Amino acid sequence: MRRRRLLAAVGTAALGALAGCGYAPAGGEVRRTGGLDPGGIGPQVSGALFAVDDDRVVGVANGRHYVFGADGTEFVDGADLTVVGRDGSSEWGYVHRSDARALALGDGVYLLDEASRVVAVGPTEVDGGDDDGSTETEITERWRVPVVDPTPPLVAAGATAYVAAADGVAAVRDGGVAWRRSFEAVDALRALDGGLLVRTGETLVALDGAGGRRWRRSVAPGATVAVEAGRAVVAGESVVGIGLGGTAEWDLESSGAVRGLVGTDGRVAVLGSDGTRVVAADDGTELWAGGATVRPDAIVVGPEALYYVLGRAVGAVDGDGRRWRRGLSDDRAGCCPAVGWLDGETVAFLLKSGEIVWLQRATQNRGLL
Repeated sequence: MRRRRLLAAVGTAALGALAGCGYAPAGGEVRRTGGLDPGGIGPQVSGALFAVDDDRVVGVANGRHYVFGADGTEFVDGADLTVVGRDGSSEWGYVHRSDARALALGDGVYLLDEASRVVAVGPTEVDGGDDDGSTETEITERWRVPVVDPTPPLVAAGATAYVAAADGVAAVRDGGVAWRRSFEAVDALRALDGGLLVRTGETLVALDGAGGRRWRRSVAPGATVAVEAGRAVVAGESVVGIGLGGTAEWDLESSGAVRGLVGTDGRVAVLGSDGTRVVAADDGTELWAGGATVRPDAIVVGPEALYYVLGRAVGAVDGDGRRWRRGLSDDRAGCCPAVGWLDGETVAFLLKSGEIVWLQRATQNRGLL
């Protein structure tokens, strides 16, 4: 596989710096923008996938891409992979010669491609070609493993990628299938403390990294499940935090219907029909609550506020209600968010256009959250 061209410079605009000495940005103000542009996301691109972890923002675009290598330039049909740091700094890119159906991040970047293979891509130390034994880093395909009838989503933990297959779940690592576990149907997969949480019908099954069963529990039809701080948090008639041993470590009553659970940095937001509660995932301690109800496209849960994108609007709510709300500019119309995260005094949202927007979390002279 030929190495992809060097990434174009990632543009960032430090908007707040233009305001001059002594400027105090208001909550919701755009502080800067940046992003990634996998495959150009243009007419020859059929779709894009995004993922974020603690260090990286990764985008994959399927379609026809212009690539050059040692033998010249060519057009390649497949998945164009772009990786940048969470600060927007450029890192690396790669083109895989098959479209991607799913994307996951672990020790490497993992793709589930249209040829029913799990593929690992990442920086690899190779021989530098000199007699002194020196090495250099190249972006390479580390391995690819065929899986029978795989189905997204693809999730990863460390060096292992997990995917639903025809007969259940397959764990893939180091160029082979490490283990399989049979399930009649797999509705959802989530990484859980070095292992895997499988939802099948009205049952949750937690597996360790070797495929052994940690626990099994029944859940109510329509129950909402999130994973945060090494716990499975389940919202049904109440909200329950389940530890690695399978026992309910905490249980909170719910006064209204729970519309969703969202976790960020050890906190879980319980989005209810009667308001929002934010609890610590490890022990269920309520951190704050308010009457604001939100059903946004993306949520980031802060220690004292919840940040969201809904259509072309971004906003923040806290225990006192709406903290701020602002509209996205016209050129961002229709760009629903992929994911968001906290970044110091700002909250960042990655839009499905590939743009990253950093917004001030609170008016600066009120202090940081």
